[in-house]
Amino acid sequence: MAQPIPLEVPPRDPRQELIARIESAPADYAAALLESCELLESLRQSGLLTLAKAALDARSTLVETAAAAANTTTAIRATRNLLLLGQMLASVDPVVLSGIAVAVADTFGNAASTPPDSPSFRSLIVNFFSHDSRRALGLLSRFMRSLGHQLKPRTAAPPRS
Repeated sequence: MAQPIPLEVPPRDPRQELIARIESAPADYAAALLESCELLESLRQSGLLTLAKAALDARSTLVETAAAAANTTTAIRATRNLLLLGQMLASVDPVVLSGIAVAVADTFGNAASTPPDSPSFRSLIVNFFSHDSRRALGLLSRFMRSLGHQLKPRTAAPPRS
């Protein structure tokens, strides 16, 4: 009959392992330790270390103040508006946004340095009926129609029983 093989695992002492790692750390990480010491000294001399310690000591006060400020109607609306603006910006095709940026730069880029001459009535009419102007007016018209649709009053939901 087979005999079991005795397995004796020496007891593991995690504390001794940590001490061994700490003792070998200066040799393994000498450059990193020196740089971190220099960084700490620079932070201490500039006062940032004291500031960080004071912020840690006053963290409950800071959290309470930030929570009180964030709990205002204005902060909630600002946060919602920022999220909506981010969604709106993400929904715009980058080619369209690039076109808008170029058009703004072409139109207003040097307007302050060289004031434009007053255009004649005829040149305004010619510009107005140009293919590019009509394309832009069509886009603005679609935008205005969509905006008007979004702004119309919503019907109130029937009361729940």
